[in-house]
Amino acid sequence: MSRGVAFASVVTAITWATAVAGSSEAAGGRTAGTDVCGLLPRQEAAEILGVAIERVESKPNAAESTCDYFTAPVSQAARQQDIAKRFLDIARGGGPEPKAAEGDATGVVRGTGMGDLVKSIGAATRDPKGPYFSIAVHWTGGATGLARLKTTIGAQSPGVRTTEGLRGIGDDAMLGPLDTLLMFVKGDVGVTLGLANVPNAREKGIAMAKRIAGRI
Repeated sequence: MSRGVAFASVVTAITWATAVAGSSEAAGGRTAGTDVCGLLPRQEAAEILGVAIERVESKPNAAESTCDYFTAPVSQAARQQDIAKRFLDIARGGGPEPKAAEGDATGVVRGTGMGDLVKSIGAATRDPKGPYFSIAVHWTGGATGLARLKTTIGAQSPGVRTTEGLRGIGDDAMLGPLDTLLMFVKGDVGVTLGLANVPNAREKGIAMAKRIAGRI
Protein backbone atom coordinates (compact mmCIF):
# COMPACT_ATOMS: atom_id res chain seq x y z
CA MET A 1 0.00 0.00 0.00
CA SER A 2 1.37 3.45 -0.89
CA ARG A 3 1.91 6.13 1.68
CA GLY A 4 -0.62 8.35 -0.05
CA VAL A 5 -3.38 5.75 0.13
CA ALA A 6 -2.66 5.00 3.78
CA PHE A 7 -2.59 8.70 4.60
CA ALA A 8 -5.98 9.33 2.97
CA SER A 9 -7.54 6.34 4.66
CA VAL A 10 -6.48 7.26 8.17
CA VAL A 11 -7.36 10.93 7.81
CA THR A 12 -10.91 9.92 6.83
CA ALA A 13 -11.18 7.43 9.67
CA ILE A 14 -9.96 9.83 12.38
CA THR A 15 -13.39 11.48 12.41
CA TRP A 16 -14.67 8.46 14.35
CA ALA A 17 -12.21 8.84 17.19
CA THR A 18 -14.91 9.72 19.75
CA ALA A 19 -17.85 7.72 18.36
CA VAL A 20 -18.70 5.62 21.42
CA ALA A 21 -22.01 4.80 23.09
CA GLY A 22 -23.19 4.77 26.70
CA SER A 23 -26.29 4.52 28.86
CA SER A 24 -27.61 5.87 32.15
CA GLU A 25 -27.36 2.93 34.56
CA ALA A 26 -24.59 1.95 36.93
CA ALA A 27 -22.52 -1.21 36.37
CA GLY A 28 -19.16 -2.80 37.06
CA GLY A 29 -17.02 -2.63 40.18
CA ARG A 30 -17.52 1.13 40.60
CA THR A 31 -20.69 3.12 41.03
CA ALA A 32 -21.96 5.37 38.26
CA GLY A 33 -20.94 8.95 38.98
CA THR A 34 -17.62 7.94 40.56
CA ASP A 35 -14.65 10.31 40.17
CA VAL A 36 -12.75 8.34 37.52
CA CYS A 37 -9.56 10.39 37.87
CA GLY A 38 -8.69 7.86 40.56
CA LEU A 39 -8.42 5.17 37.89
CA LEU A 40 -5.23 6.84 36.66
CA PRO A 41 -3.72 9.30 39.15
CA ARG A 42 -2.14 12.45 37.73
CA GLN A 43 1.46 11.44 38.51
CA GLU A 44 1.05 7.99 36.95
CA ALA A 45 -0.34 9.57 33.79
CA ALA A 46 2.58 12.01 33.67
CA GLU A 47 5.13 9.21 34.02
CA ILE A 48 3.63 7.15 31.20
CA LEU A 49 2.92 10.07 28.86
CA GLY A 50 6.32 11.68 29.44
CA VAL A 51 4.84 15.14 30.00
CA ALA A 52 4.06 17.21 33.09
CA ILE A 53 0.36 17.04 33.96
CA GLU A 54 -0.51 20.29 35.71
CA ARG A 55 -4.04 19.40 36.74
CA VAL A 56 -6.94 17.01 36.20
CA GLU A 57 -10.64 17.80 35.88
CA SER A 58 -13.27 15.24 36.84
CA LYS A 59 -16.82 15.24 35.45
CA PRO A 60 -18.82 12.46 37.13
CA ASN A 61 -22.15 11.52 35.57
CA ALA A 62 -24.62 8.65 35.83
CA ALA A 63 -24.20 7.78 32.15
CA GLU A 64 -20.59 8.76 31.48
CA SER A 65 -17.85 9.96 33.82
CA THR A 66 -14.76 11.66 32.43
CA CYS A 67 -11.36 12.81 33.57
CA ASP A 68 -9.37 15.38 31.58
CA TYR A 69 -5.61 15.77 32.00
CA PHE A 70 -4.07 19.17 31.29
CA THR A 71 -0.52 20.21 30.46
CA ALA A 72 0.84 23.75 30.24
CA PRO A 73 -0.61 25.55 27.17
CA VAL A 74 1.55 25.22 24.05
CA SER A 75 2.02 28.30 21.86
CA GLN A 76 0.98 28.32 18.21
CA ALA A 77 4.61 28.88 17.21
CA ALA A 78 5.69 25.78 19.12
CA ARG A 79 2.96 23.74 17.45
CA GLN A 80 4.06 24.89 14.02
CA GLN A 81 7.65 23.97 14.86
CA ASP A 82 6.51 20.49 15.86
CA ILE A 83 4.73 20.06 12.52
CA ALA A 84 7.84 21.17 10.64
CA LYS A 85 10.01 18.77 12.64
CA ARG A 86 7.77 15.82 11.87
CA PHE A 87 7.73 16.69 8.16
CA LEU A 88 11.53 16.78 8.18
CA ASP A 89 11.77 13.51 10.09
CA ILE A 90 9.65 11.79 7.42
CA ALA A 91 11.59 13.41 4.58
CA ARG A 92 14.93 12.41 6.06
CA GLY A 93 13.81 8.81 6.36
CA GLY A 94 14.50 8.43 2.67
CA GLY A 95 14.47 4.64 2.75
CA PRO A 96 12.03 2.13 1.32
CA GLU A 97 8.46 2.16 2.56
CA PRO A 98 7.98 0.02 5.66
CA LYS A 99 6.64 -3.43 4.95
CA ALA A 100 3.05 -4.08 5.96
CA ALA A 101 0.38 -6.57 5.01
CA GLU A 102 -1.83 -5.63 2.08
CA GLY A 103 -4.55 -3.29 3.28
CA ASP A 104 -2.79 -2.57 6.58
CA ALA A 105 -2.87 1.22 6.83
CA THR A 106 -2.03 1.06 10.54
CA GLY A 107 1.37 -0.53 9.94
CA VAL A 108 2.29 1.97 7.22
CA VAL A 109 1.22 4.97 9.28
CA ARG A 110 3.29 3.92 12.28
CA GLY A 111 6.29 2.97 10.19
CA THR A 112 6.43 6.26 8.30
CA GLY A 113 5.60 8.61 11.16
CA MET A 114 2.57 9.96 9.32
CA GLY A 115 0.29 9.25 12.26
CA ASP A 116 2.13 11.59 14.60
CA LEU A 117 2.38 14.16 11.80
CA VAL A 118 -1.40 14.19 11.35
CA LYS A 119 -1.81 14.52 15.11
CA SER A 120 0.50 17.54 15.12
CA ILE A 121 -1.48 19.17 12.33
CA GLY A 122 -4.71 18.55 14.21
CA ALA A 123 -3.23 19.91 17.45
CA ALA A 124 -2.39 23.18 15.73
CA THR A 125 -6.12 23.83 15.22
CA ARG A 126 -7.26 22.87 18.71
CA ASP A 127 -7.78 25.07 21.75
CA PRO A 128 -4.34 25.30 23.40
CA LYS A 129 -6.06 25.33 26.79
CA GLY A 130 -7.91 22.10 26.09
CA PRO A 131 -7.00 18.74 27.70
CA TYR A 132 -3.95 16.83 26.50
CA PHE A 133 -5.44 13.44 27.34
CA SER A 134 -8.79 12.17 28.59
CA ILE A 135 -10.57 9.13 30.00
CA ALA A 136 -14.30 8.49 29.51
CA VAL A 137 -16.12 5.70 31.35
CA HIS A 138 -19.50 4.48 30.11
CA TRP A 139 -21.03 2.63 33.03
CA THR A 140 -23.14 0.27 30.94
CA GLY A 141 -23.37 -0.71 27.29
CA GLY A 142 -19.61 -0.90 26.83
CA ALA A 143 -19.62 -4.03 24.68
CA THR A 144 -22.35 -2.63 22.46
CA GLY A 145 -20.49 0.66 22.10
CA LEU A 146 -17.26 -1.05 21.08
CA ALA A 147 -19.04 -3.27 18.56
CA ARG A 148 -20.77 -0.22 17.08
CA LEU A 149 -17.48 1.64 16.80
CA LYS A 150 -15.81 -1.28 15.02
CA THR A 151 -18.70 -1.48 12.56
CA THR A 152 -18.66 2.26 11.88
CA ILE A 153 -14.92 2.43 11.25
CA GLY A 154 -15.02 -0.69 9.08
CA ALA A 155 -17.74 0.84 6.92
CA GLN A 156 -15.69 4.00 6.43
CA SER A 157 -12.58 2.15 5.26
CA PRO A 158 -13.65 -1.11 3.55
CA GLY A 159 -10.72 -3.39 2.77
CA VAL A 160 -8.28 -1.25 4.75
CA ARG A 161 -7.24 -2.04 8.31
CA THR A 162 -7.12 1.18 10.33
CA THR A 163 -7.61 -0.34 13.79
CA GLU A 164 -5.83 -2.93 15.92
CA GLY A 165 -7.37 -5.47 18.25
CA LEU A 166 -5.58 -5.78 21.59
CA ARG A 167 -5.31 -8.64 24.05
CA GLY A 168 -4.76 -8.58 27.77
CA ILE A 169 -6.85 -5.46 28.46
CA GLY A 170 -10.27 -6.14 29.96
CA ASP A 171 -12.53 -8.46 27.97
CA ASP A 172 -11.99 -6.79 24.57
CA ALA A 173 -9.93 -3.82 23.42
CA MET A 174 -9.14 -1.88 20.28
CA LEU A 175 -6.83 0.89 19.13
CA GLY A 176 -8.63 3.27 16.78
CA PRO A 177 -7.42 4.97 13.58
CA LEU A 178 -4.08 6.77 13.88
CA ASP A 179 -3.94 5.49 17.47
CA THR A 180 -6.17 8.44 18.39
CA LEU A 181 -8.16 6.39 20.88
CA LEU A 182 -8.04 3.15 22.79
CA MET A 183 -11.33 1.62 23.86
CA PHE A 184 -11.78 -1.44 26.06
CA VAL A 185 -14.62 -3.16 27.85
CA LYS A 186 -14.65 -4.98 31.16
CA GLY A 187 -17.94 -6.56 32.04
CA ASP A 188 -20.50 -4.08 30.77
CA VAL A 189 -18.32 -1.02 31.43
CA GLY A 190 -16.71 0.72 28.46
CA VAL A 191 -13.60 2.88 28.80
CA THR A 192 -12.23 5.20 26.14
CA LEU A 193 -8.80 6.82 26.25
CA GLY A 194 -8.52 9.95 24.11
CA LEU A 195 -5.05 9.86 22.55
CA ALA A 196 -5.43 12.40 19.72
CA ASN A 197 -2.65 14.61 21.13
CA VAL A 198 -0.33 11.81 22.24
CA PRO A 199 2.67 10.79 20.08
CA ASN A 200 3.79 7.15 20.14
CA ALA A 201 0.33 6.51 21.53
CA ARG A 202 0.20 2.75 21.09
CA GLU A 203 2.66 1.87 23.85
CA LYS A 204 1.52 4.67 26.15
CA GLY A 205 -2.16 3.92 25.65
CA ILE A 206 -1.72 0.22 26.36
CA ALA A 207 0.26 0.93 29.53
CA MET A 208 -2.42 3.29 30.85
CA ALA A 209 -5.31 1.05 29.83
CA LYS A 210 -3.85 -1.92 31.74
CA ARG A 211 -3.62 0.12 34.90
CA ILE A 212 -7.15 1.45 34.51
CA ALA A 213 -8.58 -2.00 33.77
CA GLY A 214 -7.01 -3.34 36.94
CA ARG A 215 -8.92 -0.77 38.98
CA ILE A 216 -12.38 -1.34 37.54
